[in-house]
Amino acid sequence: MQRPIIFILVTLTYIVLIPYLGFFIASFVFLAVAIIMLEYRRWGVILAVSAGWIAFNYFLFYKLLFVPFPQGIILKLLQG
Repeated sequence: MQRPIIFILVTLTYIVLIPYLGFFIASFVFLAVAIIMLEYRRWGVILAVSAGWIAFNYFLFYKLLFVPFPQGIILKLLQG
């Protein structure tokens, strides 16, 4: 019973962090944490799946369909 509650809290944290970190960074971190919570421990696979999913979303929605994603405050500050 405790694991679903923790996962819900992680998901809510992800939702809260999207405006600050941006969709891509927040999603990458969320996916990695979610996979680790499912007790998968091969870091190369975790990073590859997270990066692959972000790349898929970027090219399909952002480049092909022109769907804007939240950039986040941090990225905006870094860009000037």
